[in-house]
Amino acid sequence: MRPRIKGIQLAVLTVFLFSTTFTAAQYSTSTPYAPLTIANPPNGDSCANTWYDPEVFVLPNATDLGLLAQAGAPNPCQTLPYDSIYPASRNSVGAWTSPSATQCPRLKGEYVRCGWTGGANAGPIGSPSVIRLPNTSSANGYRYFMAFGGGNADYVHGKVYWAYSDDGINWNVYTNSSLPEIWAPLVQAKYERSSSAPRSTPACSLPSGIGQLQIAYENGYVYLFSQYNHPIQPECSDRDSSACVNSPYKGYDRAFSSLLMRFTYNNGHSWGFGSGWSIFHNGAWVAHSGKLVFGYDVNASGVQLPADTGNPVIGIYNSVQTAGFEFGGGDVKYGNGKWLHVWSFDGTWAQTATCLDPTVCGWGTRQQINLNNITANGYSNLVEIMPGIHYGALRKADGTYTGTHWWIWVPAPTGNKACYDGPDRNLFAGLSLIPAQLCTPDVPCGP
Repeated sequence: MRPRIKGIQLAVLTVFLFSTTFTAAQYSTSTPYAPLTIANPPNGDSCANTWYDPEVFVLPNATDLGLLAQAGAPNPCQTLPYDSIYPASRNSVGAWTSPSATQCPRLKGEYVRCGWTGGANAGPIGSPSVIRLPNTSSANGYRYFMAFGGGNADYVHGKVYWAYSDDGINWNVYTNSSLPEIWAPLVQAKYERSSSAPRSTPACSLPSGIGQLQIAYENGYVYLFSQYNHPIQPECSDRDSSACVNSPYKGYDRAFSSLLMRFTYNNGHSWGFGSGWSIFHNGAWVAHSGKLVFGYDVNASGVQLPADTGNPVIGIYNSVQTAGFEFGGGDVKYGNGKWLHVWSFDGTWAQTATCLDPTVCGWGTRQQINLNNITANGYSNLVEIMPGIHYGALRKADGTYTGTHWWIWVPAPTGNKACYDGPDRNLFAGLSLIPAQLCTPDVPCGP
């Protein structure tokens, strides 16, 4: 969600799965394992590489793990250092392989926005989220689906794109030849700031639409949680001013909210598409086109611009946050009979729910995750952003398995080095992924 500069490299890292030191907090981590690090670029500056917002999933052989994460680095395939998606993998003996310094991204942006024309000068993408579902279009009988964001809500208007893979490695991105963009977004804001929509989402400035997202599957539906960055309104440069407090639009700095949408999954459709989108809005599911319209989308006279037929005009905070789901970049996964939401926003937090449908289940009170075992073991410069989680037992080098646990990957400064752009620290630069067990009240850490 901020400008980022990055790089890449190959390393084989073994996770030592017997380290179980942790604090007595309700949510905490084990002592961290060996970091997953994108190698330093040729000039040796670790600040030029970064890796965060990871997604971890089981590969087809049922033992290896795949990892996709938002990253940026100088490489032979991009002439501009914008975020792309880079892979790692953990094999059946517990060894991790991460990208080399010259490796190209697994996926780079191919869309036309704000002066980007695709190809070598691709726009930024990030926040990959993956699910695996039965699908008759695949010879395997199942297919991986990935949602990811275009623009990252930085200086390009954030959108949601869709892809599938049969091996968890090679990805096909959904396109639509009737659109001017190379890829076809499934979700986007309908209006961009212009003379006819002066308060709408900025087309090429910060903040701008969807930043992070997570997808999950339950009871025939694919659910999309997205974290939306709303435009700052002119009267709200000071959020506490009377002009902002009395504004009908309430668009101030860090006016962020969480949206929840879903569509029916069709296992006979190559892209998984069943019936169209619905959005959770004011406590109910409402059919939706995927083009978002908010209360601040008004014309120069203050008259509301129309949503697509049947779509609601959305208030900033009246989607899934009314069911207790909190804003922040992170992950949503199922394990031990419940859904776990882990995210970072002014700290790193966890909350649970027994189902994803907010008309049936709400989200529990947030609990802070104690990261002392990470900060005290080489990462005192940790800034808490966008972790990834996974639930399962992992195969070890001796052929046995760990217990079934929660695992977390926390982005942290490579070598504990804080990176700066001039006088200001760039919190997103120079990050590696730090694995650890995630100790929860119902699934404690252990061997």
